[in-house]
Amino acid sequence: MPADTQSFAALRRWGCRIALGAVGLVGLIWAAPIVAAWTPLVSWSATKASAFFDGSVTVGSASLGWFSPIVLSNVELRGTDGQVIAQIPRIQGDRSLLMLLLDDSDLGSFRLEKPKIDLIFTGDDSNLEKLLAKALQKPADVTAPESAAQTVLPQIRLELVDATLQIRDTDTKQEWQIRALSLNAMFFHDAGQSMQVNLQGSLHDGDEAGSLKAELNLHNLNESNVHATLKGKFSSFPLALAGVLVRRVQPATRFCGSLQGNFNISASMKDGKPYAEIAGEMTGNHILLTTPALSDALYVERLRLPCNLRLEGQKLVADRLELESDFGKITVRGSLDLG
Repeated sequence: MPADTQSFAALRRWGCRIALGAVGLVGLIWAAPIVAAWTPLVSWSATKASAFFDGSVTVGSASLGWFSPIVLSNVELRGTDGQVIAQIPRIQGDRSLLMLLLDDSDLGSFRLEKPKIDLIFTGDDSNLEKLLAKALQKPADVTAPESAAQTVLPQIRLELVDATLQIRDTDTKQEWQIRALSLNAMFFHDAGQSMQVNLQGSLHDGDEAGSLKAELNLHNLNESNVHATLKGKFSSFPLALAGVLVRRVQPATRFCGSLQGNFNISASMKDGKPYAEIAGEMTGNHILLTTPALSDALYVERLRLPCNLRLEGQKLVADRLELESDFGKITVRGSLDLG
């Protein structure tokens, strides 16, 4: 066989090998996310995520692809005692792995379908606070600028669809449930780290059904001049539910009854001093209050509380504050120095 023919045959063989190798490499890269979804890598990643809080995360299955959105199924969040805090049947993103790799400053949207959350209060603590204790602790050896730099988050939108929030008070053996809960939370990747949250749902305490709707806006989260606005409305809100927080200040105080109303709150920090405006109106039905400060329980069949208050540093200003109940009507206007 002539030398030229042998050289050409050798080059052709090497060309085929290189082509097959390139095809194999491309196929391996394309299949890598699919293979990873069926290996312990997903569980390993969930374990790594658990390092940021006192609990564990497990993922039943995952669907990964370079050109398809991320989908996680049967995700569970457990506390250190092994009790399930949240169950999420399906989490679906709207960005592919390739898009996330090219731009990690925008994680896109994640839709959490029909999650079930179990919130348990015991004494002056809750399972959620225990879970987040590690994340809420600020390292002692981190300076303020470094700490602020570490809290910069990428832009992300979270959407909870048809969620159920079960709230239990082990001290009083009472339970409440918020059904058909929807939540949209947007974390903006801007200089001030802004956040917007919209929430609505139906509240049930076993006796009467109520509703809850709220909108929260936060600005300048990484700065000293934080600004927040909160507005919403509610109906048939059980006062006993507020007791899980009130007892942390007044352990022997108990509430019964229900509230309905609306509110609009604007708060900010200026030069280290708090400023706020509170406007709204609440109506209470069958209010029962027991506290060590009163020798007998106080019962009010119906009360109405419209208010327009301002907090200016150490001064509380009441432009309008009224309390109308079975006992009569009280109107307050003026200011009070809290210093």
